[in-house]
Amino acid sequence: MTTSNKPKVNNLGQPLTASLKTSQQEQISRAISRIAPTWPLDEFIAVNPWWELRHKPFSKVSAKLEALSQAHCLMPKSYFQDVWLETIQPHHLKLAAKELGHEELSVQKLERYLLEDDDYTHWHNVSDFVDSGRDRKYKMAWRDEITQQMSQFCADYFRDRPQNVCYNEHYQGIYRAWLEDTRHDLGIEILMAEDGLTQQFLELPENANDLLGEAIAEMGIQEDSLADYTHALLLDENGWASWIAYLRWQDTLNGFENHLMQDFLAMRVAWELVLWRHQRATDKEVFNELKLRWRSQMAMLDKLLEAHRVTQEKAWVWQRAAEIAYQSHLHESLNFAGKILHQGDDFVDGEIPRAQNPQTETPLVQAAFCIDVRSEVYRRALEAQNDRIQTLGFAGFFGLPIEYQPVGSEISRPQLPGLLRSAIKVTPLTGKEKLTQIKEKLNKKARWSEWGYAPPATFSMVEATGVLYAFKLLKNSLFPDRQHHPINDLPLEAEFELTENEEPLSLERKIELAATILHAMGLDKDLAPQVLLVGHGSNSCNNPHAAGLDCGACGGQTGEVNVRVLAYLLNQTEVRKGLAEQGITIPDNTKFIAAMHNTTTDDVQLYGG
Repeated sequence: MTTSNKPKVNNLGQPLTASLKTSQQEQISRAISRIAPTWPLDEFIAVNPWWELRHKPFSKVSAKLEALSQAHCLMPKSYFQDVWLETIQPHHLKLAAKELGHEELSVQKLERYLLEDDDYTHWHNVSDFVDSGRDRKYKMAWRDEITQQMSQFCADYFRDRPQNVCYNEHYQGIYRAWLEDTRHDLGIEILMAEDGLTQQFLELPENANDLLGEAIAEMGIQEDSLADYTHALLLDENGWASWIAYLRWQDTLNGFENHLMQDFLAMRVAWELVLWRHQRATDKEVFNELKLRWRSQMAMLDKLLEAHRVTQEKAWVWQRAAEIAYQSHLHESLNFAGKILHQGDDFVDGEIPRAQNPQTETPLVQAAFCIDVRSEVYRRALEAQNDRIQTLGFAGFFGLPIEYQPVGSEISRPQLPGLLRSAIKVTPLTGKEKLTQIKEKLNKKARWSEWGYAPPATFSMVEATGVLYAFKLLKNSLFPDRQHHPINDLPLEAEFELTENEEPLSLERKIELAATILHAMGLDKDLAPQVLLVGHGSNSCNNPHAAGLDCGACGGQTGEVNVRVLAYLLNQTEVRKGLAEQGITIPDNTKFIAAMHNTTTDDVQLYGG
């Protein structure tokens, strides 16, 4: 196979210039910045997938996403049909239309909208246009093949990626690696039944920016449409794009550059260019039709986005009406419940009166819980036991900007919200003999896992150890709560080493940290003899989404490390002396006790109490 030397022209017949212009780079950067990060499963936290678009009106974002990727931010018409005249009433619709400035939309017009078919189209990438003329009965869709091929490559690439790589503007690893891999994968041509496809990959530029510049020129992509087009391509592969956005986020927190998303985008644009050229090389008539449809769509992009926005105006009225209906019902329910609970009390304008004699005695017990809703029930139950038990809510990481490094391991994990950067490293203190035992245990487990995941062990490991695993499965079935990952094992009585920038945390820094947290929690005066610091976590087995059930404020981990470190810090005599000098007096009989609320079983475990 040889590389063609024919001069390339764009769809206007103009000679190509492969360089990426500054203005084009700005448009591509806009598209890249629209992708929100997603966290890995072992640190899973909830992230709004449209978070990077938060500065724009929701209605415009909704219309654009629907136009570019068929992503729907509003409930479907069938939902509003189901709740019409049951939950949503005509007066809710009228109020919603007035709020949104659409008083011209009568109830009858809004009802008819639910019965109308949407007659607008959506954006089509080149691969979509090619698919529309493909025999889908006998041939795989290009959209499916592109997603599968890129996903398989990324899964393999990021699994074995080198550590501490700087993904700056000079980094070309992922695009070049993908191009090399794809050029040698003759199976794609066979699978898609497209002779000559591999040759198109051989003719692609070696550099990601050159590829982008060449594709923009050859496909005649207008500059004012470039950001939306490349955004649509990234939305096609939003899973891996979000993962790369996560890597970018982590590098940004640590002060590093990360241009990996542009390399990833170049991979997807390369597929568009390959299909464009392949259609031109194999069927001129079909290619001319493709070119005509592509140019027409590009010229009509603004009108397409506007059509979606206008069409969604009625849907937004229905959405707002549903919210008003829910709020009205909730307001009525709360008012009714308040009147039942306070029969005989004097009401002013329907308001529930405040307590006349607030508690002035020092509490017997204070308990600070995470503000996670699963802990609210436990808080209410605890307060009901005694009038002098006081609970409060606080962010589950308890204000500690820490990362946790287990004993005997070189890895560390963040124990704070994903949007923040850890400043302090925490490691449990242990003796040399115990440290050696832990290292041997972790190394043994690591070697065993490494053998199990190796390709040659696919059958040999099962045949050699399959019978032994029967006993392990039985034990796990009978004693599921005894399963612990060695990384998460902490002694019930543990002290901790705190370091910052590889140096032990100074006493002044500890005092400053403790004072800030106590002020934020409102525990800087009138402390009870026992103050519980209650983190939370879950208990599940063989669950890939287990981290999603733990504390999001702790980076998808349990809050155990945070509450135990904070209790350890606040119980230190030197720290208390320093706090007293700042006006925060902790009585000698006050003890901070770390605790964990298991939200699966609703049990609470105390540590060092």
